[in-house]
Formats: sequence, structure tokens, C-alpha cells
Amino acid sequence: MPSTSNQRVHTHLFRPCRVGQPTMKNRMVMSPLTRCRADDNHVPTPIMTDYYSSRASMGMIISEALMVQPNYSGFAYEPGLYSAEQVKAWRTITDAVHSRGGLMAAQLYHAGRATTPANLTSKGLVPMGPSVVGISPKADVCIAQWSRDGKAQAYPQRIHAMTPTEIGAVVKAFTCAARNALAAGFDAVEIHAGGGYLLDSFLRDAANKRTDEYGGSMENRSRFLLEVVDAVAAAIQPDRVGVRLTPLDTGNGEEDDKPQELTTYVCQQLDARSIAFVDIVRGDTRTNVTGKTEGWVRRSFSGVVLASHGYTSMDEAEQAIADGTVDAVVFGVPAISNPDLVWRVLTHTPLNRADPSTFFTRGSEGYIDYPICEPHSFSNPRVMANTTAYSEGDSSRHSSCKRLTPMKMPAKERPHFAVSQPLLLGATTMKNRLVMGPLPRQRCDAQQCPTAMMEAYYARRASYGLIISEPCEVQPSYHTYVQGAAISTKAQVLAWRRITDAVHKEGGLMYCQLHHGGRTTLLCNTGNGQDRRAMGPTTQGIPANYRCPAVFADDGKHRPYYSEVAKLSPEALKWIVKLYVAAAKNAIVAGFDGVEIHAGGGYLIDQFLRKCSNTRDDAYGGSPAGRCRLLEKLSTPCLLPLDDGASVCAYPQRTLQGDEGHRSRGDGGDCCDAHGGAQDCLHYCGERQ
Repeated sequence: MPSTSNQRVHTHLFRPCRVGQPTMKNRMVMSPLTRCRADDNHVPTPIMTDYYSSRASMGMIISEALMVQPNYSGFAYEPGLYSAEQVKAWRTITDAVHSRGGLMAAQLYHAGRATTPANLTSKGLVPMGPSVVGISPKADVCIAQWSRDGKAQAYPQRIHAMTPTEIGAVVKAFTCAARNALAAGFDAVEIHAGGGYLLDSFLRDAANKRTDEYGGSMENRSRFLLEVVDAVAAAIQPDRVGVRLTPLDTGNGEEDDKPQELTTYVCQQLDARSIAFVDIVRGDTRTNVTGKTEGWVRRSFSGVVLASHGYTSMDEAEQAIADGTVDAVVFGVPAISNPDLVWRVLTHTPLNRADPSTFFTRGSEGYIDYPICEPHSFSNPRVMANTTAYSEGDSSRHSSCKRLTPMKMPAKERPHFAVSQPLLLGATTMKNRLVMGPLPRQRCDAQQCPTAMMEAYYARRASYGLIISEPCEVQPSYHTYVQGAAISTKAQVLAWRRITDAVHKEGGLMYCQLHHGGRTTLLCNTGNGQDRRAMGPTTQGIPANYRCPAVFADDGKHRPYYSEVAKLSPEALKWIVKLYVAAAKNAIVAGFDGVEIHAGGGYLIDQFLRKCSNTRDDAYGGSPAGRCRLLEKLSTPCLLPLDDGASVCAYPQRTLQGDEGHRSRGDGGDCCDAHGGAQDCLHYCGERQ
């Protein structure tokens, strides 16, 4: 069992890691651990919700093995994922895990020849595999807790050799289970191709004696697995798919004459399919011998590598990630007995000892009764800011992490657990509660396109729970800040895409702040020397005592804003709404996770909200509802393409650019209540990649 006895800061274990679509907030993964707590119909039970949700602090939870086909049970009471009732029960569990900021993958498996007649509840069924060769009693036996008749027994010595038609049916079963996994709220799936179960028995030559296209050569023996991977990836996207391999494990009588060559070939094929991760068991769980199989995977697979078995200490796990040998470490028995394993590693708290006698029993003992030390308010820290310093790097094989000296704090200083907790934000999860605010830095080029230095700037700040970009102008050629950012042209969108890709690569989230300066625009900032007038809710400009700083102006002169501007007509306001909608769509194409509508700071939307600048007597002025109308009209369509990724930024009590509201509590509250639902929408500059 990994130890936490010393006081080393495990910097690398608490770096984020992007695994396909989701991002793990740390690199401690809960292993798929069959616990036999489902009911007679393989439906998850209520205690399983407590069990999994209490472990949500792990970077990712991989579920116990889930049956993809009825009747073929290897553990008597393991759960399944082939019925509506099972999907509904799993949804309760994944919702509970997500409510605590966790990620969860479903492990999909077929027991194959590793089952007993007592577990085949439909008449006429027999265990099946690649050949008629069953599991020798010298190799493995079924313990009493894995059989419905409660008797320890040998597995059948002779089984049914699957036909190509039956193989195709199992491929369809895996595909259906993968779709069910997404319906049940899982973030990803792991295809179990190890452990001596069905897919593994096709891979390895000890069990596979076939002479057709599914036997003989490594290529043929790998065919079944790759057909499953192809079908599942087509159903749910490759970046939600992982595969577990156990090339040295002799469980259920499996062996192969050339395990390294087989693993290398399989991983090369998986790499060509761009799946998210490979989960490798490093040795033989029966003999407790550890190999170096993670190196076989690393050299032939460019995605995320998870590894388990044989890590004797947290220091060893930390070093494996620091060296780039693996991207994350999978914990089995320690995760059984320590629901708060992450907390214990962070605080160097001794681990609970596991009770193996309760691993496969059906009650709550040894399942949801292990002592928990973490505070109730603690869940899923990305990192403890008071004990760890770190730098982010690519999670691929080329990653590197600069060694940093841990930050020191006074002995009695209270740890900042609250800011380290995750927060659900629409359709995404912030890994902590520290947000980088929208900060104009004026580093764009003359066409308002983000520059290379901005990519480095934002990527280095990906450790924040959320980055909100600097204000991005929605109307071409109207600059509030010289060399400020915009998101209205294809070149700007492509430049932002490079930045968001860099942030996501480091495990970050990023929103785009949509901005229109309104009456704060100077003639020298409107571009191309054209005579464009500043605009606002009325002809009233900005009082003379509010001047534009020289650094904001294209001509570098400190000057007052315009005292008179163009009043926006209702028709012009419809056009303004279209500009915001186009910018929101462009933000999604550019890879942003959402948008923030800038409704503060004395800029256009704020100018409509405040009485001092909005003296209109039409539908866009007067009452708080009227002054909020523009924000309401642009908020609803802007939300359509965003899938729960939108926010509104307002400063109801600040006086900027000459804007000062009356009754700011009512003004601010009324304007932030205008959100609509999410729908699909065509993009302005192109399809999202």
C-alpha cells in the first residue's frame, strides 16, 4: 500500500491532466474495483452512491467492471449498463459525483470464459470465449463470493467458441453500453481488455487457438478489441474512450508468449485511433510481480498513460509522473479503505488499512464505513495553495515540470481549503475558485488579432479555476483600447483558438468577455481614418472631467471623451444585438468554454442600464425593465450556442466613464435575470473544431 509517511510535497500528483474531453484536477485515479454491491438484476444500489461520491476528490473515478451483455456475469453481483433501470441508477451516482466536482468513467467488460454456470441465469447458456479452451483450475478458480450459488468452484474446462456472428453481437453490446454510459452521466468509458476476460482472452495466445481472422497472428488476435474500440469511438467520440491492458497478468489463466510485442502493436493501433487514454497494469496481480509495461505503452501511444500496480509509496507515484513515465497513477486498495485519499496525501495523514474479507461481500461493512478525516466542506482540491508550488505542462509524453520550491507558510496559518474546492459552472467544472479577471493588456496587433506573446501569457495562468479574457470588441474598428482584442474576424478567431488550445492543454478553462465601448470610443480609435461617431443610449457624451488616458488612444494623446455622441435607434440596437450574437458564436469556434457579457465599467450595456446616461423615453429607457431591455435582448440569443456557458459582468455600485446609477441594488438585480435556454446554432466564422 502506498505510504504517506514522509513530508515530501507531491507537486506532480496535483497538477491537472486533460484526458480527452474532461480534465482531471489531479493525477490520482481510482482504479476499477469490483465490489459486488449491485442487486440481483445487476442494478446499482443506494449504498453505491455514497461509496462513489465520497471518493469524488480523486482526479477521476473509474467504475467497477460493468456488464455489457445480460447473463454473462463474472462476479454474480456486479452492476451492468445494458438496461434502462441500470442507466437510471447510475445517473444518480454520477450526479452525486459531479455535485462534488468529480469525474467518472464507466469500465465496460464482458466476462467471457471467466464465469460459472450458476451465474448464467438464462437456460441454455454456456461460458464462451475465443476457443473451446476453458480456465484450468491450476490457473484460477471462482471464489464463493463470485458465484450465485455461493460455492467456490472451478471454471468450466470446456466452453463455447464464439462464431463471427456472436463476436459482432458483442461489439454491438459494447457500443450500446457506451451510449448508455453517456446517458447515465459518465464522462468517459474504459474498455476492459485485460484481466483474462473476453477481450483479453482473444488478445493472448494462451486462450486464443482460433485459425480464422480472429486468431493466429497478433494482428488477428487484436481484431476483436479494435472492432470494439472503433464502434465505441464512432458512437461517443474517441476522446471519451480509454482501454485497460494487463499484458503480464496471469489471472484467469491468461498468458502470451510475446507480451511486449503484443502490447506495442495494440497501443500503436490505439494511438492511430486517437483515443484518450490507456490504463496499464504494470505487472501480475496474482504473483505481485511488477514489470515495466508502462514503458511499452509510453513508447507506442501518444495519449494519456495511466498506470497501476506496484507503487509502494506516494513518492514513487510522484516520481513516475515527474519523470514522464506515466501521466497519472491508478490507486486500488488505498482507494477502497481511504475515501479521502487525496486529503490524506495532501496532509500526510496515515492511511486506513483495508479489510480484504469485505471486498466482495454485499453489505455496507467495509464499503461505506471506513473513517474519513477530511472536513465536510473539502472536496476535490486542485492543489493546496499554502503547501505546494508547481508549474503546468503538457500531459503528453513530452511533458516536463519544473521543480519548484514549496511555498512556506506560518505554522498557524489556516489552509485555504475553500478556494481550492471545485465549482460547477454551467456545463463545466472549475477546478478551484480563483478566477482571473478580464484585464485589458493591449498586446494585439494593428488588426486587433491576439499575438504569440498573449498565448504564453494566458497559458501560464491556466492554474486558475477560470480565466476571463480581456475585453473583446464585438464591433469591427471600434476600439476602446488601442491594440485591444476583438473577435469579429476569421483571423481574430484563429488567433484566439491558438490561445484557448494552449490554456486547455494546461488543464484550464477560459471564457471570452464580449465588449462594446459605446460612447467611450475616440475617433482616433475607429480605424482606417474613417469618420465614425461614438454611440450611446442618447446624444449625451461623457462629462469633461472623465478623460481618456493617453495609453488607451491610438494617437497617444490624453484627451476628453466626446461630449456629444450618436443616439442608437431601435433599428441600430437590433444590429448591435446581432454583433454580440456573432461574437458569441465566434467565441465557441475559437475554443472558449463560455462568454461573459460586459455589462459594467461604463461601457455600452452599462450606459443603457444607468439612469445618468440613459434618459430615453422609449422601450429602452425609463424604468429598470426598460433600461435592462438591451441586455435582455442580447443575452438570450447570445446564450443559444453556448450550452450553459455564459455570464453577465456588472458593476452596479461603481462610477466609471461618468456612469452612476440610482438605486443600484434594483438596477443590478433586474438586469441579471434575463437568460434563455440553450440550443444549437450556426457559427459565424466556421464550425467548432
